[in-house]
Amino acid sequence: MFGLREATRAGLQERIEQREGVLMHLFEPRAVGPRIAVPTLVVHDRGDRINGFADGQAFAAAIAGARLAATEGLGHRRLLQDPGVIAQVVAFASP
Repeated sequence: MFGLREATRAGLQERIEQREGVLMHLFEPRAVGPRIAVPTLVVHDRGDRINGFADGQAFAAAIAGARLAATEGLGHRRLLQDPGVIAQVVAFASP
């Protein structure tokens, strides 16, 4: 995660869990997916170096009826400003 050494990652996780009062495993796809009962579009880039593409696939698989929109070459953040992605999200959200 974020290229951190394991000791640093574990310390950061513990600090977040203590501050927020929520265990990190509750954010994993198997924990989150069953609680989502609305149409869901998961947009994830195949080259995301912060959260691997497998994470997007796992969330889409864990959420009943979710659709995965895979992008290429947009990374973790650029997809938020990509006209093609925005058009997909608008089309998905439009009645």
